[in-house]
Amino acid sequence: MVIAGIFASSNLSAQKKDLAMSGQKLSISVDFALPTGNAKEIYRIGFGGLLQFQTPIAQNLNFTGSAGYLSFAGEEFPVADKSTIELGARYEVWSGDNRVIPI
Repeated sequence: MVIAGIFASSNLSAQKKDLAMSGQKLSISVDFALPTGNAKEIYRIGFGGLLQFQTPIAQNLNFTGSAGYLSFAGEEFPVADKSTIELGARYEVWSGDNRVIPI
């Protein structure tokens, strides 16, 4: 019983800090897409990738940026490409310890 209590206590204290909002992060993804609607008659499958970056700029506020590329291959039209660049912010309004953070 005592060991379970210690484990539960340490688990709760570990949940108080949201790791998603602390420190810089860089992630890379490989994406696959299936066309829908009229596009599925022209294109078969799409593939591409995404690079995402996140860094804290203030308490509970992170700057986010991403750049991505998606390409569809087809028979009628050989290639349809789309690239994106997005900039934004992520603000944490609620924490896992059931406190509402004032805005």
